[in-house]
Amino acid sequence: MDRTLQDLLNLMREQVETLQREFGWVYSGTSNIVNYPHHPDNASLRPAVQARVNHLVQGSLLLYLFAMWEYHVPRDLETSLDQGDLLRLNAYRHLRHSVAHGYRGSRANSFRAEFEEVMSGQHRFPGEIWDPQNDTIDLSRSSISYECLQFMQEITKKLVVIAAS
Repeated sequence: MDRTLQDLLNLMREQVETLQREFGWVYSGTSNIVNYPHHPDNASLRPAVQARVNHLVQGSLLLYLFAMWEYHVPRDLETSLDQGDLLRLNAYRHLRHSVAHGYRGSRANSFRAEFEEVMSGQHRFPGEIWDPQNDTIDLSRSSISYECLQFMQEITKKLVVIAAS
């Protein structure tokens, strides 16, 4: 079997397994993790800190997904994807770069145009993750990492078909 095809099949297996293991546990186990039971400002402090934790978790999971993706998928194989899928992948990649290289919502320059094209189109990322007026990204109220995983699973299947033919 071709090495690329084997890598893609391994990626498919890892994508399924991670949802039931580390990705799933981090994703579901942190949504209400912040608790200041005896702090006098609990009513205002907890939601603000939880929002930051949620942003960090979503961003960290995007980093994790792209590390897995880039381990298995040669960059030149991505060019086999149709333009819509490649655009969306690079828009997710912009979010990944923004989390990795930005701070508290600042945006990276890499794949900025692709992200903005997705966000101005019919199939924008759900939730209010982008504030165009302030040019910031806020992942705290989104499920973007889960959506990215689902998207990556779908395009991995497409790449398997391409690699097998």
